[in-house]
Amino acid sequence: MKLGTQVKDKLTPFTGTVVAKAQYLYGCQWVQVQSNEVKDGRPVAAVWMDEQRVELAEEEMDEGAGLYNYRANKGGPGDEPGTPSFPNVR
Repeated sequence: MKLGTQVKDKLTPFTGTVVAKAQYLYGCQWVQVQSNEVKDGRPVAAVWMDEQRVELAEEEMDEGAGLYNYRANKGGPGDEPGTPSFPNVR
């Protein structure tokens, strides 16, 4: 599952965007999902879930899941200020 993918929890109505991934020593893979909802004027907290617990949201199935525009990302180390660290990644 790629960063930026829209997913939904298989067990609850929770939906959101994959913002982080973790892989543990004995094979567990978890994703952190940031909800798209706002409650009381604040974003709902991101939640860590086992990767097998989430599935692609229906809108992602149509659009091509998890395409992250590294060229638009101006953060992180680069050769010169404002240069993306991953110029060949789509």
